[in-house]
Amino acid sequence: MKMINKLKEGQSYTEEWMPTHKILKKYCELSGDYNPIHTDLKAAKKIGKNNVIIHGNLTCSIISKIIGMNFPGKGSLILEQKVLFPNPIFPDDLIRFKFTIKEINTQLNTILISVKAYKVSEVHKNTETVLRGNVLCLI
Repeated sequence: MKMINKLKEGQSYTEEWMPTHKILKKYCELSGDYNPIHTDLKAAKKIGKNNVIIHGNLTCSIISKIIGMNFPGKGSLILEQKVLFPNPIFPDDLIRFKFTIKEINTQLNTILISVKAYKVSEVHKNTETVLRGNVLCLI
């Protein structure tokens, strides 16, 4: 049975991730993006933040990992990704991603997945959204 036939609209998957200063440093080295808001506390404070900010594309790399390895899984390919970052992520924030299948096209072997990520903490009560959007995948 093809993987796409095992999936259902409304099916969801959640996974948590905690970016650290070490992960941030590795991403800076890999991407070459050393923008001071990501590396220098003084620069982050100049724009009103209390800590350096995790790169949006580092967060998107977790989407890629989840799509390719866990949901829907191996053999999946991201064709299109549209995301917004309504609030920043800081090192050591616990982030919960929720993926939900919105549409399945068996003729094209594609699925449209909505993605939402939010901070998990007592302070935010799982309401501070840090990423939201859609991902179109080839299965």
